[in-house]
Amino acid sequence: MIFTDGSKSFEKQGAAFFDPCQKKHGIFKAKNKACIMTLELIAISKALIYAESYDWDKIVIYSDSKSAIQHLARCVSGHRGVPIAFVVLGQILQFESRNIRVRLQWVPSHIGIWGNEEADKLANAACSNGTECEISPCYSEVLTYFKDACRKCWKEHFDERSIIKGIWYKTIQCEPPRIPWFSNCNLDRKTLKLMLRIRSGHIPSRRFAFMMKKVDSPNCEVCGVIDDVFHILMECDRNRTQRNIFINKFNVNRLDMGYVQSILGNPSSDAARYLCSLVEYRQ
Repeated sequence: MIFTDGSKSFEKQGAAFFDPCQKKHGIFKAKNKACIMTLELIAISKALIYAESYDWDKIVIYSDSKSAIQHLARCVSGHRGVPIAFVVLGQILQFESRNIRVRLQWVPSHIGIWGNEEADKLANAACSNGTECEISPCYSEVLTYFKDACRKCWKEHFDERSIIKGIWYKTIQCEPPRIPWFSNCNLDRKTLKLMLRIRSGHIPSRRFAFMMKKVDSPNCEVCGVIDDVFHILMECDRNRTQRNIFINKFNVNRLDMGYVQSILGNPSSDAARYLCSLVEYRQ
């Protein structure tokens, strides 16, 4: 019997096996990133390679990774799996072709099973001191890595550009969302279109028209101040009545300087929809 285990610690990853009968073990350090299940499968594969050196007629591999064993079972059923899983299945078939029985047995972790505890210690040590081994990357692991890398670059660009442009939007959406907020909302097309314009600051205000060189002044024709999104929503005299209704209805504290952005940060809310009506009334 052979106990196996995988370990992952920050940027370090390792796999190990332990043979309690022969008092032998193997520790391996993964050169590239892999999930813990892949590391557990590597440990099983290395244990089977070790078993080749003995003339055994039955091999039992003990692993505390139920996900790794279940993954192997799914691969047998024809499901897509990680490359190392099919390596393990190929090794088992080679043993079976020589009438050597191979069994994989799950054992619970950290309950005092000596062989499993030793394998766990060896896997932790393997993260730093193991023999380096290559891992064939799985598409799902690579995809996750590049998604995270792309999102990091996107966020850095978003933060950098927001210093000069899109300052209004930055106060509403502090970072790029992982899922578009409108993907699961029930807004009608007209309201959705207006909400997108309000959040981006590109509503038909005189300030925006001035930027597009369609009017001579960015100031509100009634109030005489810059006619931007915030002015239309919270200052303009032309929709004062509707705004007072909004403030009373949603118990808004006008002394809170960021309350408009907080409301627009949840664009599917009733308060955000009412803000849309203020812009519609103004138009």
